[in-house]
Amino acid sequence: METMIRVIHNDKYAGTVRASELGKMIDTGKIAAFCRKDGWVIVAKHIIRGYGGTYAGPERRMA
Repeated sequence: METMIRVIHNDKYAGTVRASELGKMIDTGKIAAFCRKDGWVIVAKHIIRGYGGTYAGPERRMA
């Protein structure tokens, strides 16, 4: 069973989405906030992994 993530849509409707769909929904502007283990993340305010920022170190994901 796939993990479900609690979200707040831009229309203020609360619900859940599949973890695999969260990134696409953020990219398309459909999600205002989502819940992590350590609390709620507001998309327009908080840092989200993979969105913005730079990393100057070596690429570690290439095998």
